[in-house]
This record gives sequence, C-alpha cells and structure tokens, in this order.
Amino acid sequence: MESRTTKGISIRTVRGNARRDGFPNSLTNGNTNGLTNTLNGRTLRKSSEGEKKHGKILAIAVLGFLVLGVFAVLAYQSQQKNTTATEAFAVEPIARDVQSSDSTEIKGTAHAPIYINGNADFAAQASANGWTGDGTQGNPYIMEGYDIINTAIGGASCIWIENTSVWFVIRNCNLRNAWTGIYLKNVTHGTLANNNCSGNSCSILLWYSSSNNIITNNNCSDNKVGICLDSSSNNNTITNNNCSDNSQYGISLSSSSSNTITNNNCSGNSQYGISLSSSSSNTITNNNCSGNGDGIRLDSSTNNNITNNTLWNNGIVIDGGSLAHWNTQIIENNTVNGKPVYYYKNLNGGTVPPDVGQVILANCTNMVVSGLTLTHASIGVQLGYSSYNNITNNNCSDNKVGIYLSSSSNNFITNNNCSGNSQYGIYLSSSSNNFITNNNCSGNSQYGISLSSSSSNTITNNNCSNNSRYGIYLWYSNSNTITNNNCSDNSHDGILLWYSSSNNIITNNNCSDNSHDGILLGGSSNNTIMNNNCSSNSNHGILLNSSCNNTITSNNCSSNSNYGILLDSSSNNTITNNNCSSNSKYGMFLRSSSSNTICYNNFYLNTNYAINITSGSTGNIIHHNNFWQNNGVTSSAIPYSQAVDYNGKNLWYDIETKEGNYWSNWDGNGWSTPYAYPIDGGAGAYDRYPLKTPVGEQQHGNTPGFDILAGICAILASMAVIAIWRRKSR
Repeated sequence: MESRTTKGISIRTVRGNARRDGFPNSLTNGNTNGLTNTLNGRTLRKSSEGEKKHGKILAIAVLGFLVLGVFAVLAYQSQQKNTTATEAFAVEPIARDVQSSDSTEIKGTAHAPIYINGNADFAAQASANGWTGDGTQGNPYIMEGYDIINTAIGGASCIWIENTSVWFVIRNCNLRNAWTGIYLKNVTHGTLANNNCSGNSCSILLWYSSSNNIITNNNCSDNKVGICLDSSSNNNTITNNNCSDNSQYGISLSSSSSNTITNNNCSGNSQYGISLSSSSSNTITNNNCSGNGDGIRLDSSTNNNITNNTLWNNGIVIDGGSLAHWNTQIIENNTVNGKPVYYYKNLNGGTVPPDVGQVILANCTNMVVSGLTLTHASIGVQLGYSSYNNITNNNCSDNKVGIYLSSSSNNFITNNNCSGNSQYGIYLSSSSNNFITNNNCSGNSQYGISLSSSSSNTITNNNCSNNSRYGIYLWYSNSNTITNNNCSDNSHDGILLWYSSSNNIITNNNCSDNSHDGILLGGSSNNTIMNNNCSSNSNHGILLNSSCNNTITSNNCSSNSNYGILLDSSSNNTITNNNCSSNSKYGMFLRSSSSNTICYNNFYLNTNYAINITSGSTGNIIHHNNFWQNNGVTSSAIPYSQAVDYNGKNLWYDIETKEGNYWSNWDGNGWSTPYAYPIDGGAGAYDRYPLKTPVGEQQHGNTPGFDILAGICAILASMAVIAIWRRKSR
C-alpha cells in the first residue's frame, strides 16, 4: 500500500501589529511591563550643608528626566517608522511581500461604475476613456487610478467585465461599497494588480469559465469574501494578496481547478482562510492562514497540492463523501502553531510521533495516536475512511472540533480531553461501530458528542456536561448505545435524538440540571429510554415530540421546572415505572398524543395535576399508577382531582383486571361506578376501579406514610438490639 508521512518546516517570525488568535473570534491579551521610578527621600536637616546636598540631588533628578524625555521621543519616532515598514504583514510567523490595507489605500480619479460586455465594447470604452493599449498580450489595455464607489442600493459591481478574451490590466484602483469590487464573467487574460477592494460583499469574483487571469498584490480585506473563483474558473494565478479579516472566507474556490494560490495573507477570517469546494488539482503553497475558523479547508475536492503553508491557531480540514476526497491530496511541510501537520494516507500500522500540531488519517488502519497535545488546530485528530485505530490519552481541547470521524468504523476513542472546543468535543459522521469511552467532552460551545448518520456506536462513561447546547446529540443515527454518561448542566438539553434517530438505547445517564430538557426525542421512534436521572431541569425531564413507539421506563423525572414527562404529537409509546414527582407544573402532560400506555408510575406532590391530557389526545390507557398529594391535595379530606382529562376518550383503568390507580384522596366510595373517582376536565372521565392501597413497594418509598412507618420500625429494631446487648453484658 502507498503510504505518505508529511512533516512541517522551520519558520521565521515577523514582527508587526496584527494579532495571533487562540480561536477565530478570541484575542490574545499582552502584558505591558512599565518602568516605575520611585524616589525615596530622606528627611534632610535644615543646615546649609543639607540644603546644598538637596539642591544637587534635585538638579540631577531634573537632568535625568530631561534625558529620558529625549530618548522617549526618539524611540516613538523610530517605532512609527518601523510600524509603517512592518504592518504590511504582521501575523506571525513568515515574511511575504503582501500588500497591506495601508499600502493600497488609493486616492484616485472618481469614476462611475464600469460595465464591459465583449471585446468590441472593451475597445470602444478604452477609446472613450483614454485607456492605453490595444488589447494584445504585448500591449494590454490599462485601466488604472480610479476611485469607484458604488452608491446605488444593492449596487452590483464597481468594475464588471464579461465575455472578453482581450488582454487588460486593472491596477491601482480603489473599489468599494459594492456587491463585488471586480467581477469577471467568462473572461480570460486579465491582470488585477495593486487594487484596494475592501468594503464589498466580495472583493474580486471570477465566475463562469474565467481562466488564465492573474490576481496579484491586491488588498481584499474587510469584505464578506476576499477572492472567489467559481464555476470552472481554472488556471488562474492568485499571489501576494492580502485577504484577511473578512467575515466569511479569505480565498474561496468552488468547482474550479488547476489554479495556483501562493504567498497570500489569509488570516483573521471568520470562517476559512482558504476554502476549496469540489475543486481539484490546485496548488496552495507558502500562504499564511492564521487565526481563521479553519486555516485551509478541502471539501469534496481531490488531487490538490497543499505545501509549505503556515497556520497559527487553526489548521487543515478535510471533508467529503468519497475516499478520493481524503487520500488523493498531497499535504506536505505545513505547520500548525509551529509544529508539523502529520497527514497519513493508505497506511496500516504505526504511531504518530509527539512533535505534532495536527493529525489527519486517510484510509489508515491500526494506527496509534496517543499522548499528544493537539490544541488550537481547527480539528485535533481527523479520521476519514479509517478503521481499527486507537485514539487515546490526547489533549484535543480548544479547537473547533476535538476529534472528528468521517466514514470510519471500529475505532477506539478513549480517555481523551475534548473540552473547550468552539463546536464539538467529538463528532462522528457516517461512522459506525466505534467505541467512545471515558472522554471529557465538557465545556464545548455546541455539543459534547455529536453523531450524524452514524449507527451502532457505543458511547459510555463520558463527561458531557456544561456544553453551550447539548451534552450528546444524535441526528439521523440509529442503533447506538448511550450509557452511564454525565449529561448535566448543559445550556440546552442533556441528550437530544433528532430526525429519525431510532432503535437507540439510552440508559443510566445523568441528564439533570440542564437549561432545557433532560432528554428530548424529536421525530425519533423505537428507542429505549431507561434508568436515567432527568431531574431538576429548567424545562422538562423527558420530552417526546412527534416520536412514536418508544419505551420510557424507570427514569427519575422529578423536580423539573415544567413537566416531568411531556408527550407532544407522540403516540403508541409505553411509559412505565417512572418517578414524576415534585415538578413545578405537571407530572405528565399529553398534547395531541394518543394510544400511549401509562402505568406503574409514581406521581407525588406535583404543583398542578399529576397528569394533564388535552382534548386532542385519545385512546390512552392509564392504570396502576400512584397519585400522592398532587394539585394541592394534602389529605384524603380534600376532594380535588389529581388528574385532568379534557377528552374523555381515554381509559383510566385496566379493563381486564378491573384495577385502576391509587389515589391518596379517594374516599373509598363508589368503587366500580363512574362516580368512584371522577377526573377533572368536564369530559366525563373517571377511574371506575380505584386501588385501595398503593402499587408496589418502590412507589411507597416516596410517600409520607411509608416513610413514617419505616422510621418507627427502624427505631423499634434499634431498641431491641440495645436490649439484647445489655442483657448479654450482664
């Protein structure tokens, strides 16, 4: 099998005034150490000799301050000169002759927006405007020195050229406040040089087969996108441009191939420094891509040459749905945070060395990635189409994603620190049969662990707490086992199953104290939710939305701010043996939910009704539940109903055994009649067969009567033991 290992090169540091970012949107604060001069005087005698000494000291001090003032002025002037010389490229670490925004701040001749369509139109406008040249390779048209501000609302472009093949140069222009500064459509043989194209949606856009153009030494900062090539814009050269501080991308290629991108500053962009989407055979070399969301991103792209690029506080990201998107790249001699990027492809066996800034495995098996520090690298560890690898004991914090698996199976992800990432701690896409155990996935800005279209994975004993959205998130993912994880204190839900995530087993997880729900199922069926702690959440303990045929059993859904369990447009679920007590509103709420079985649950001391069934819910069967002191019922003398049914077409007892529910305030009258225990709601619902005693010993444990009885028994037993001991001691 072919194998390739790539390693970084040494770098040089360039001084300047730009920032080095810990994350795309964070700043590194420096400490300025000042020099404080303290003059400690002594009490002087009033003799003439003392006065002379005091005068000398004062004179020396004044002279010293004058000398220091002169040096300070000279140092400030020197600093101003040095700043002007170095601010063209200030992001550490390598020097390039890239134009800065100051060097391209052009004050040219005011001109209206220019639109050219075809070679003849170009010749006519060249003659009318006095542009030199004749459109040949040796004597191109030259358009220069213009200051064009597109003031029209939604103004299209400052300079728009399409359907031309003549040779031309646009240089030294100031082009701003438009959709695009320069827009080329189906254009060849253009040179765009030394223009200031900041303040646009897109600085420079080449579209629809715009090929063999040169884009060099332009300031393309402070836009949405710096430079964009789209729709078969091939064989262009993009070099020495400043494409920094854009709100989306520095340089973007979409469906464009065989371009050369070299010596550009693509730093400080909110999303990507350089982005390739469905683009192949491009050369990306010697660029500075620091402080972006991702430094260089390859999405569904093949056969690109990524070499000698310098990346700080971000890294290289690969994505795509075929093997060729992962293992056809050449990625060599790139560095992340001064350390080499190790990109392995088609390799079986091996251990990644410790001197590493980022790890990418493409079609690799039996690799060991262990004991590494992989921070501030966009993604610490990436696996694409890779299996049976061991990723263990690594620090993958403070990235965009800690560990990312794409179309990868049977990998072991254990004991890693994947906390504090700006998106996910661990992310699986189209990956199956992986073991995710004992990882710290807390404190991430979105999810602790996220699965997308992934199945049959085991996720156990992970800390997925204190994330800004979800502890564990499944999207269109089936047959996964999620057990014994801590999913508490998240800003949204503890565990979320969304969009047809089915046949998953969710057991023994701590999903308490979340800002929304403990466990939420949305459009997901045939899951088992068992033995989870879903208490003390700010919304509901368990929420089922448009989810059917799930089993919800033996969960603690108490002390939530709204409902213990909420069924919304969810039918044919089985809800048994849950503790739905002490919730601030209802123990259980059914909205537009039918044919659910609700039995052997404990409802104790909920502020409102234990169960609330709305008018759109029918055919539900409720029996063998314990209802203790809900809805303000504090004793058997209070006649309030502990449940409400606004439909009346639900059954509040087991019709075969003729057994209903235990109600702590049933007066014992009317058994087997519609008047035995009426249910509120005005729909004529009732429990015909109320139970005289509570159901099950487990439910008794939460009742005051049982607690008192157990306490009395314990006291009597203790007294008996003491009496026996005293008798023996005699």
